[in-house]
Amino acid sequence: MKTKMRPRYYCDHCGKGSGSPSAMRRHELHCISNPNRICGFCSRIGNETVPITELVKALGKGDAAGICAVKIMCDECPACTLAAIKASGLQRNSADEEGLQFHVAFDYKKAKEDWWSTENDARRDGACL
Repeated sequence: MKTKMRPRYYCDHCGKGSGSPSAMRRHELHCISNPNRICGFCSRIGNETVPITELVKALGKGDAAGICAVKIMCDECPACTLAAIKASGLQRNSADEEGLQFHVAFDYKKAKEDWWSTENDARRDGACL
């Protein structure tokens, strides 16, 4: 029987693990838990990443007005919106008789699909975002 010890690399911000140091460096650069992250979505369309502290202030209590304010600040970026919600600490599960409830109403999957749809439509139409 052979046994091999292989190093694992972990994100300093979220704890995600990888067997590749270069993959982990790329992950840490864009990790939504990294307060100094560079947003891949914003970079793709030429926007600068809004600092997480500003997004958290705009989010406030995590109500609809707060989500709207964050989306305006980050130009509808789903990753920046998710990073603000995570950094705020508002998005926690609370068990009640109906199951798990989230405090901030944001559907990242749908927001990401909408963002890509808009991006792809713009590229198809020849516009450059």
